[in-house]
Amino acid sequence: MYNLSKLKKIIIFFVLSFGSGTFYLTPFFLNQYINQISVITGESLVNLQLLMTIYGITSLVFYIPGGWIADRLSPRLLFSTSMLFGSLLTFWYSLVGFNGYVDYTQLILIYTLYAAVNSLLFWSAFVKVIGMLGDKNIQVKLYARCEMWRGIFNVIAGFISIGLIGIIIVNSIFNPNNGSGIFFVLFFYSCIYLIVSIVTAIIIPGPWIQRYTKRNLDGLFEYKPMASTEPIIVTSEQELKKVKVEYRNKFWKQVWTDFLFAIKNVDVWLISFLIFFVMNSYNIVTAFGTIFTINYGINENDSSFLNYLYNYATPILGAIIFAMVTTKKTKSSSKTTIYINIFLLITSILMLITSTIELENKLILGILGTIWLSLIMLFIGASRAIYWSILSEINIPLGTVGIVVGLISILGFSGDIWINPLTAIMMEPHKINTGAENLYSKQAFINIYIFNLVNAFLALIISYAIYQRKIVGKFFTKNQIIMHFIK
Repeated sequence: MYNLSKLKKIIIFFVLSFGSGTFYLTPFFLNQYINQISVITGESLVNLQLLMTIYGITSLVFYIPGGWIADRLSPRLLFSTSMLFGSLLTFWYSLVGFNGYVDYTQLILIYTLYAAVNSLLFWSAFVKVIGMLGDKNIQVKLYARCEMWRGIFNVIAGFISIGLIGIIIVNSIFNPNNGSGIFFVLFFYSCIYLIVSIVTAIIIPGPWIQRYTKRNLDGLFEYKPMASTEPIIVTSEQELKKVKVEYRNKFWKQVWTDFLFAIKNVDVWLISFLIFFVMNSYNIVTAFGTIFTINYGINENDSSFLNYLYNYATPILGAIIFAMVTTKKTKSSSKTTIYINIFLLITSILMLITSTIELENKLILGILGTIWLSLIMLFIGASRAIYWSILSEINIPLGTVGIVVGLISILGFSGDIWINPLTAIMMEPHKINTGAENLYSKQAFINIYIFNLVNAFLALIISYAIYQRKIVGKFFTKNQIIMHFIK
């Protein structure tokens, strides 16, 4: 834990929350402006959605190495450097607003490199620094507050960028299809990352280079292994080598034991599938919400604004509401997820029904659809806020939480790899050829919102199974779950 004044800890906390809250605006920028980028680059939605697949695969590949690096290098160096690289890559991305400056190959490189920076340098360092701002008794509070402020800063930065598009419209040197807006938004993000990089390099304590072995003035060696909280003093280099081998073996043996525990645990698999189905719905809404509203009479700039609203603002509201419901009413995260997924299923049904209706004034359907999308994201945000806390309900040992979260994340977030291109392929046969615009028949939206409905239904089934096992230890018994709700 950092030995700092309360004021300095607060400053570091808010700078980290601000940096981490805005860091993902760049890769997910595509979701808000996919129509404009498609027109500027001439690439299909399928090709553009493949960029998110590339981002997801790269992140997955570097997930474990990123954790390894975070345990060996200075968090100060990693966080500051990751924000600097993020700034440079975002500036490169911003050049897509100019005619012919950034092609599809460059976009692939940008998304690949950004994912590598995120997984290898940024995420683990961010988590580590936040954890070092307080002792173990306030870790949950620290991370919960950080998650809230990350979301708030994300929304603020997103809305400011929307304002930039409204203010700065220049077509002389930019692509006339809103290229200037795209450039200035991404340039704005690039400046944010650069400022955070400089500030964190100054205010985060600790050395730039993390040393795990050092020689003291008395000639003795001091070694701090990852598996120990206290340094070990040894007298010779030969003894130091033996100690390193011993602790390395202990470390990997424990990793293997924890891995076997996690992979054999039924509840771990259930939580993995719960997150998997919830995040599938999340990916569908974030990737194609803008396309839906544009097709139903809402202009591009307003559609991008609404996308920021329901992608980032309403999930915060959902998290706050259902966190209160859990602590004051249900007293159980697994029980709350059942209520959440019932509401998610209902709003998904309403979204599908809206997609099947035909009205002469499509704007009415666009407004209705935006309301349902906002509610869907509210319930998804609620679920994301509490599903990790189910781990404590099912008594996952503290020492295995890291490996359990890693395994859950691999399956739970795997939709990042395939959902976007798959749904784009489902929509492609129903595209209406109108030249520059990405317009689709209603069947395209019926297809993806049927898919969304299926995922919402399966999330409800899995949340039922988790709660049923928690209460009675089995999936199905004569003692039906409805009795527990009545009680």
